[in-house]
Amino acid sequence: MNIYKIILVLILVTGGIFPDEKKGVCTEGDCENGKGVFVFDSGLDVYEGHFRDGSFHGFGKLTMKKFLPESKEPVFANYEGYFEKDKFSGHGIYTQANGDILKGEFKNNKLEGVGSAIVADGYLESGTYYNGQFKNSKFHGLGFYHFQDNSYYVGEFVEGKMKQFGVFVDGDSFTLVESFSSEGRPEYGLVINKSQSDEYQILKAKKLLKKKFTKSDSEIHAGTVINNKYIGPGYLLNSKKQIYFGNFKNNKRNGMGIVITKQGFIYAGNYKDDYLDGYGIKFDKEGDIIYSGLWKKGKRVSASK
Repeated sequence: MNIYKIILVLILVTGGIFPDEKKGVCTEGDCENGKGVFVFDSGLDVYEGHFRDGSFHGFGKLTMKKFLPESKEPVFANYEGYFEKDKFSGHGIYTQANGDILKGEFKNNKLEGVGSAIVADGYLESGTYYNGQFKNSKFHGLGFYHFQDNSYYVGEFVEGKMKQFGVFVDGDSFTLVESFSSEGRPEYGLVINKSQSDEYQILKAKKLLKKKFTKSDSEIHAGTVINNKYIGPGYLLNSKKQIYFGNFKNNKRNGMGIVITKQGFIYAGNYKDDYLDGYGIKFDKEGDIIYSGLWKKGKRVSASK
């Protein structure tokens, strides 16, 4: 893996996609309190769905024709889902004019909370996509980002960029990133390759330093060991073939961490005394979200999906 890979993160801002003015005519049905079709004065934009007090409210579909700079012909953008007082609000799917797709929970025309994004030049089988948390339609919080070469990053995002903590996975190569540079490059962390059974590498500001694994009959560990206890960021492969990347305290998983099971399932979130405790997300091996919400001692207690 190229550990200096930078995600060209898609800044998915949906503000400004709505027609400038809601002026037009009702061409079918009841556009006050019921179901109808509303055509904007431009003739390019059409809403079909439910209304309340003259506003788009409830389930509907808004289709907009856009003219991109490089195209002489109009292209379509559309949103299908729930509206509240003329704004995207609730579960919906927004397809941008360039083909990018946003899916999830919207609030005031923005994707907020848990959702997904598919980049126009990719598709789910082998393309570029993201599943995870959003804020203001940007990747923000925990997420899974799949690259076109089938490698992926799972970890923390801040305002559309990889930040703070995460793991790159590329086949049998793993890079635990403790921090990123201002340019978005992994700056400090650990590099583990399954083909290297005796040693791993420590990443320090673009330099790679070799170090021996700490081994026992049931575990292989990379990271700091003090008084025979794992401390700080590290890697652990246990007897169940589960891989853990994250923080240790008093020989236990404590703090932000990521577990990849033998079957390929991924658990990302906060750990306490070896258990997921707090907010966390469970992904399948393709990066789709199985569950997101709160955990207590490794068990799910409430879901946001």
